[in-house]
Amino acid sequence: MKIKGTVSNTGKSKFSFFIMLEERDGFYFNTKFEPKCGKGDVVGIEYEQKGDTRGNIKKIVVLEDNGGAAASSSDSWDDTPAPSKGAAPASNNRQDSIVWQSVLKCSVPFVAALLAAEAFKPTGKADAKRTQIENLLDEVTYRFFTAAADPRNSEAFKTNTKIDEDAAEPEEDDAKDGDWDEWE
Repeated sequence: MKIKGTVSNTGKSKFSFFIMLEERDGFYFNTKFEPKCGKGDVVGIEYEQKGDTRGNIKKIVVLEDNGGAAASSSDSWDDTPAPSKGAAPASNNRQDSIVWQSVLKCSVPFVAALLAAEAFKPTGKADAKRTQIENLLDEVTYRFFTAAADPRNSEAFKTNTKIDEDAAEPEEDDAKDGDWDEWE
């Protein structure tokens, strides 16, 4: 199905993003990836209906950019401030594509390891299991991509920096010079 409309709301759940249109009040268009649109933009959406109040986006195109880009809208996907104008080239599509490909090469064996260790167990018939595995791969790839695209702001970098800082600080109760003989 296809629809053209003005974005009235955006949001994020644990595993996906959603868009609402003024023309379909109360209907959620779900997507796994952060759309490059925001409140006020006119978009064309190709989607698969999944119920009375929701559908999964297959393709989305910004037809009129009314300044509602997700990173700069007041109700953006996260609390990260939008980059200032001129801070980066107008298009990072090539770099994003390179990072995505690299991350995907890591995500596939990671998901395979999770499945082999039975840390993730898909349920249902074969088709449902395939969909669950694809969704897991998408989720892992997206998480790895956001970390790789801005590594110093990734949770792994922040956590390990804190561990390194804590390890470098001497404890007040460290042994004095004369106390080392007891450990020999």
